[in-house]
Amino acid sequence: MANQIYVSKALVAASSNFVGSVSTAATSVITVNSSNMPLDTQRRIVFTSTAADTSSLTLTITGTRQGGGTVVESVKGSTAGAGANATTTSDFLTVTSIAISSNANVPVLVGTSSVGGTPWQSVNLHVTPPIVGAAMTFVSTAASNGSMSAQLDVTLDNPYGPFGGAGGLPTPTNAVPTVFQSTHWQSITANNWDAINIQVNPGGYVPIAAWRLTITSSSSSAGSVNVTAIQAGIG
Repeated sequence: MANQIYVSKALVAASSNFVGSVSTAATSVITVNSSNMPLDTQRRIVFTSTAADTSSLTLTITGTRQGGGTVVESVKGSTAGAGANATTTSDFLTVTSIAISSNANVPVLVGTSSVGGTPWQSVNLHVTPPIVGAAMTFVSTAASNGSMSAQLDVTLDNPYGPFGGAGGLPTPTNAVPTVFQSTHWQSITANNWDAINIQVNPGGYVPIAAWRLTITSSSSSAGSVNVTAIQAGIG
């Protein structure tokens, strides 16, 4: 039978130093602004430095995600020059610690970006055909003035652990899934509907393990994005 899922996402304005910062003093730990936790919603974390090259640094961020569970991700610095940034691919609702691979002798800012995604939505792999259709709608002024764009991400990895969490639900893992963008759902700025997974021939679709809604650009007054998805098939 069909499995219907509804998700919604909105982001407040991004801030370059909302999460933490480090001065030019040599240190391997960034002090987290714990008073700013939790964030407005789970979202990507961005690292910015005034240094010309921070590619020798690896920053490891530990925190929690929406719905519970610890998430850990390591991000390499940038070679693009002063003002360049590096962003996580995972979403964090809280940040508990940020470690640097070696002493940072340059200023580093840790903040929020204008990108953020919903928790992963698992697909029922025991039904056929594995078709997942979705309708995306923009609320407020987002659809009319182009102030917001969104996409749907997919993964073939299992973003959840074995069943055994609260109420018998699967528990989120610390692993970072390999993320791909759905070919039908990139840089969407207006109401749209289509299949989430790739159609390889008439009536045939590539299976996916999970999907999520990601806001890829947003102003502080853009509103929200909603997605209603239905998985077809007979179990």
